Amino acid sequence: MARPVARSGGSRVLRVTEWLSSSYHREVLGSPSSSVRVTPAEFLAMERTSPSKHQLWNGEIFSMAGASLSHNLIVGNITRLLGNLVLDGPCVVLPSDMKVFVPLTKGYVYPDVSVVCEEPELLEEQADVIGNPVVIVEVLSESTELFDRGDKFAGYRSLRSVMDYVLVDQSRTRVEHYARQDDETWVLRVLDAEGALRLQTVPGSISTAEIYRKVPLPAER
Repeated sequence: MARPVARSGGSRVLRVTEWLSSSYHREVLGSPSSSVRVTPAEFLAMERTSPSKHQLWNGEIFSMAGASLSHNLIVGNITRLLGNLVLDGPCVVLPSDMKVFVPLTKGYVYPDVSVVCEEPELLEEQADVIGNPVVIVEVLSESTELFDRGDKFAGYRSLRSVMDYVLVDQSRTRVEHYARQDDETWVLRVLDAEGALRLQTVPGSISTAEIYRKVPLPAER
């Protein structure tokens, strides 16, 4: 269960002491692109020649749908804002075409935004897969929200490098920031329109207002 800790300045903080089981959150991703399970090597060979993007999860391949205007605007804003924060440091911000390897499921996914703060751990000669992101950002949609909150988050937690996991709602002003602690618990901070995102691994902060700049939220249409 999650127990409230404090509330201040546009954010709500929770300490996550116990995670619900992965099966409770399990997302039906739709039918796999193929009923045949494939190895990671087979997936990469196919993906590199495919005109569209897919993800591999527990040996099954799933097609990735296109994103909405709001989704793309939020991703663009976050990529720009984080990029500005790390201009003079060792970190780099990577957009959604960079694959991340998930050890828990021997899978490959495309986070909306990721950040690497050490020498990128490139897992393939083609330099298109990383294994050491410190920040992962996902923009939620109706079709992926349960997966992003449940099984996918469990997969990201199996990456020892990941310290910050950020979920951004595209239907309202709400940002959830999960921060890994030394004891392997995670602290959740929920940000509203007056909040500011402060990551453990990136200096500075980003206001929620800037994340949603020019994003046509439903109430504003």
